[in-house]
Amino acid sequence: MWLACGLQSPRCMKCSYLLAALITATSSLACDKAPTGAGEKPTAATPSAAATTDAAALSATITAYDGLRAALAEDDAAKAATSARALATAAQAATAKAASQKSTLEALAKHAKEISGNDIEAQRTAFGEVSRQLVTLLAARPALQKGHHVYTCPMAKGYKKWVQTTDKMANPYMGKKMLHCGSASDWSM
Repeated sequence: MWLACGLQSPRCMKCSYLLAALITATSSLACDKAPTGAGEKPTAATPSAAATTDAAALSATITAYDGLRAALAEDDAAKAATSARALATAAQAATAKAASQKSTLEALAKHAKEISGNDIEAQRTAFGEVSRQLVTLLAARPALQKGHHVYTCPMAKGYKKWVQTTDKMANPYMGKKMLHCGSASDWSM
């Protein structure tokens, strides 16, 4: 056990610290797995697999949303329709894993399904409602805001905010004709 310094002595400070750390680590592991009372199941002190799954499902939804946002910023109605279907699928799948955001995710999926066809202006109007739901979701989960930026477009019809992963603004409501129209915003509704 006292091999850290080569002296093999319990008096060596390096060995003492290593031994203390090892005892602490194994004790905490044992405590995490020990039953808390007669007949009770063990509890874990680490984040649950459910919380990790929840975050992954929400991240997949945000990624799909950004694909839709990019398609609208590029004025690509066909790609926007395809991206909207992927977003609806991701949001619907996330409802099973992120129960606390279920109603917001269901609304997001519903509005994403409305984005179809080749009428880019209709797609952009529906995207506003999708964005409203995503901003609501991220406002409730600040940990998910990291790496995301929220912008607002004063000229957009309906809901005016959108979220994107880069700080280089690419306005999905105006597309190429006014790609940089808007300003940074906050997570409030």
